[in-house]
Amino acid sequence: MKLQSPIFNLPIFEDLNGNPLAGGHIYTYDAGSTSVLKDTWTTPVGDVANPNPVVLTASGQLPAGVAFFLTEAEAYNFVLTKSDGTTVLQTFDNTLGVPSGSTGGGGGSTSLWVSLGAATFLTGTSFLVSGNHVSEFYVGNRVRLTQSSNYTYGVVSGSSFSSPNTHVDIINDGSPLNSGLTLAEYSLNVVNGKTVDAGAVSFFDSASYSTSNTVGNKINAVNTALTTSIATTENQRARDALVWTATGVNTYVVTLSPALTSYSTDQHYLIKFTSASTGASTLNINGVGAQPLKMYDSSGALVDVHISAGQLSQVAWSGSAFILLDPLPAAGTVVPRGQQIFTSNGVFTCPAGVSYVKVTCIGGGGGGSAGYATFGPDPHPHDGVSGGCGAMSFTYLPVTAGNAYTVAIGAGGAGGPSTSIPAQDGGQTSFGITLAYAGGGGHGTGQVDGGGTPGANSSVGTGFVITGFPYLTGYGGPGAGGHTTTSSYGVGGAGQAGLCWVEY
Repeated sequence: MKLQSPIFNLPIFEDLNGNPLAGGHIYTYDAGSTSVLKDTWTTPVGDVANPNPVVLTASGQLPAGVAFFLTEAEAYNFVLTKSDGTTVLQTFDNTLGVPSGSTGGGGGSTSLWVSLGAATFLTGTSFLVSGNHVSEFYVGNRVRLTQSSNYTYGVVSGSSFSSPNTHVDIINDGSPLNSGLTLAEYSLNVVNGKTVDAGAVSFFDSASYSTSNTVGNKINAVNTALTTSIATTENQRARDALVWTATGVNTYVVTLSPALTSYSTDQHYLIKFTSASTGASTLNINGVGAQPLKMYDSSGALVDVHISAGQLSQVAWSGSAFILLDPLPAAGTVVPRGQQIFTSNGVFTCPAGVSYVKVTCIGGGGGGSAGYATFGPDPHPHDGVSGGCGAMSFTYLPVTAGNAYTVAIGAGGAGGPSTSIPAQDGGQTSFGITLAYAGGGGHGTGQVDGGGTPGANSSVGTGFVITGFPYLTGYGGPGAGGHTTTSSYGVGGAGQAGLCWVEY
């Protein structure tokens, strides 16, 4: 006869972090052995053996068709490993199938399971029984459930009485409860001299449920530890979300509740400082120890904090110091926000507190070529052609406060005064000599109806460059070609000078 295993008939298996144990291995051996494999069965009939090991699915579940049934009166050693098949996560030795009864000492059979009457389905993990039966359905005790004429099993996770019924919560071995539930039975502690622990995993002679090293006792310990861990975690979360007041000047002190017992790198707190700092500072939480209180400067270096009275900031432990994550500027520092526009050569002196600037350069426009006219019986004017636009560039530059940066503005190219004297290119505009620049436009050549060529628009510059037309009226534009009449020559127009715009 094959009896259901009281362990590992689970809806999902998890690793130590609570994630599905994808590809985990379940080995079954002879009791006391980790080398002699022993068959388990897919049904109570025992006609189809499970694979050994059973390999869990990607979602940490038993493969289709796998269920653990054990040969009656034979003990097994269950071993659960990671997907590598070698890293052991759990071992349950001397595991016996859950019996319907036990016989001993020449007496009759006593059922392991006791019924208190019909059970009423509530949810997939809870049911009601009539009367006060908290003492029978105690936390950790095993239950056998009859639903749709089949047995399923579970472990009690909680019970309470509210007249006239006892509400029972369980952890199912397999499928959740359903509306087909008709009967719930609890497990006896003692069956003919044999004691079954609350997990119904192993049977021990004269060993009570609370005896050390029984699985039931371990379940209690795990439940207690888990409850404590959850409570501690929730307390930590609640504590971290509160605003705590730091008293003192420079040697700041904070008292948390519940108290902090040690510093670790996952700690961060919202703290209100009652007093301004005047120099190097420390922070001491719950008397664990005063540690440096620092902040990052613009270069990423840790420096002394600057704190104002009433300041609210987030503080995190780095492993060697408390770091103020949202500091004020250093004491006495003014962070400027401004601009300076150059339309002629000059010098930009970087203000205190400025570490980056945006520089916009526009090169000078090229000059236009001259025109000419033919006179006589058939007079005819010939207009000159225009120059090209200066380029426009945008660049972000690191700068040093107090340093002076030379600004050179590209001049507009001169127009051609006659057909024998060409027009001139526009000049280059630059910041800091070569840190940022934009090229000038080319000069126009020849005449419109004589194969003349307009000046080229500059595409030379640093950073992001725009070419093709002037973006600021009056700066970098091209000179027009000379306009000629039948009675006069047309002198080419001069290009427009460039510009340098510094923003900080």
